[in-house]
Amino acid sequence: MLTRRPPIRARKNAEILLEGQNRILEMMASAHPMDAILRSLCTLFESAAPGSYSTVVISDLSGSKVQTVLAPSLPETFTTALVGRPVGREEDPSTMAIHRKSPVIVSDLELDREWAASEWRELALAHGLRSSWSNPVLAPDRRSVGALTVYWQERRIPLKEHRRLIAQITHLASVAIERGRAAEALHASDLLARGQLEALTRTLTIMAKESNPDRLLQHVLVTIGDQLGALSSAVFDYLDGEVVRIATCVNGHLHFLSTEEIKNAPRQSVGSKFHPIWSEFFEHGTHCVSAEIDWNPRLRLAGVRDAPSYPSWLDQPVPSLYGQTMQQLRAAGVVASLAVPLFVEGKVTGMLNIRFRELREFNQEELILTQALAHQATLALQLLRLTRQSRDAAVVAERNRIARDIHDTLAQGFTGVIIQLEAAKRSMKRRAVAKASERVSRAQDVARLGLGEARRSVLALRPDSLPGLPLRSALEDLFTRMTLGSALRAEVEVIGVEQPLPPEWKEVLLRIAQESLTNTIKHAHARTFKASLTEAPDETCLNLVDDGVGFDPNQEHEGFGLVGMKERIDQLGGTFVLRSTKGAGTRIRITLRKGGGPGSNDEAADV
Repeated sequence: MLTRRPPIRARKNAEILLEGQNRILEMMASAHPMDAILRSLCTLFESAAPGSYSTVVISDLSGSKVQTVLAPSLPETFTTALVGRPVGREEDPSTMAIHRKSPVIVSDLELDREWAASEWRELALAHGLRSSWSNPVLAPDRRSVGALTVYWQERRIPLKEHRRLIAQITHLASVAIERGRAAEALHASDLLARGQLEALTRTLTIMAKESNPDRLLQHVLVTIGDQLGALSSAVFDYLDGEVVRIATCVNGHLHFLSTEEIKNAPRQSVGSKFHPIWSEFFEHGTHCVSAEIDWNPRLRLAGVRDAPSYPSWLDQPVPSLYGQTMQQLRAAGVVASLAVPLFVEGKVTGMLNIRFRELREFNQEELILTQALAHQATLALQLLRLTRQSRDAAVVAERNRIARDIHDTLAQGFTGVIIQLEAAKRSMKRRAVAKASERVSRAQDVARLGLGEARRSVLALRPDSLPGLPLRSALEDLFTRMTLGSALRAEVEVIGVEQPLPPEWKEVLLRIAQESLTNTIKHAHARTFKASLTEAPDETCLNLVDDGVGFDPNQEHEGFGLVGMKERIDQLGGTFVLRSTKGAGTRIRITLRKGGGPGSNDEAADV
């Protein structure tokens, strides 16, 4: 019995197709570039269908326009004209097939009325092409990623074997495009990950080394700008439902708005009546992209597919912070921006707005990096706020202390001088010269005491005014200045060979000696005050002793002098011991040991 063999041409095409498919699969397995694989697919189709001109059209990641056209047998003037075309039904058969996700057959360009007014028709006819068959290339998730388009120089419709060939080549094109884009995404992710690591490491290193809290936020914002290629950035606070700008960073320079500028700055409620997307942003902490600021402003949420967009508020009857900001950005040449939420304890407390001169698309990795850097910006901002609060509190406390000193010493001293001089004036009227002379002498004594207090107040404002001297010389100079004009005799004694001390030790010991001597002058009514400095290879000991009236350490006392002394020593890991008895004077013993750390104080202090 004889069996029927397929026609010779059909068998030849099958052999060509099988050989070509194997070659394409080998190229995929060997990780050949996507473009090379797709060109080979075009050549394979043309070999199996002589007289055809095969092209692969690839859309961009958003699926909105043609990104690449690969056609090894067509002139570049034809393929170049197709790149950049919007994906839509009225452009050309390739973009229509991508848009519809179904084949588009044009059997005769000269007679087909649907394309009579199309620029593509004139382009194709000018290159001698009369018919085309376009088939969409679909990804596994049914997204259109491109199209396989076959051109002929004569009127043609696809036969059964053509449709089977188109289906096979389209499937291979889909696999090649997906593998190629996956490889590109992997490579881009690797580069981005390296960039992320470098950026995060750089900012963390700078933040660890930077001693000026005011510059921490600047370093982070400059890094963000460099990483994303931004023009400028701004930081906004979000408090009680309102948004206000507090800082801007342009060309690497950070400008903090002053308290007065922030007070007078425009504020914007985030209620949906004024700005729906800001309500979403501050409620859920989602990145927000503002694009096309120059001509048709639209807003959308980044990283959310089919996210709602909102028109600009530039033309609101009542100018808003958003509207004013957009006008300023438009004038500065900004066409797109990215808003990044700033979190504290899981709540959105502010916004980082990053501005660009060109339209931008942000992938997920870029958003993750930006959020990580934004967390560092939040940390820098919080450190700066805490530092300023601490600085402000210290200034207020120092002002209060100076005010108390002036009231307790200088003001009372001047009052005493006035009283004595008025009494002397009355005595002169009664011609009691001796009595008047006595009153003047008392006024002089009170004035000398006031002068001594004034000098001590000046020293208190300059506690490190003796930086280059050994501790003994610094103490002697301090005691001489503070006791000038008083009856108190103060002296310094060194036991052993004086050793160079760490600057922080010297400063703390000098401040404590100053505070102790001030208390002695004000309250102890002592005749002598003695500082004994004992030096040893592994420790330094300072004893401060007066022979005044003493006090009860267990009773509450106004001020924080004694507590402050002990806290300073605790921070250095030393010991602070105070002994005082009414009528028997006061003794303070301070011991600092080399290698000691905070918490090493194992002696009980009577404070």
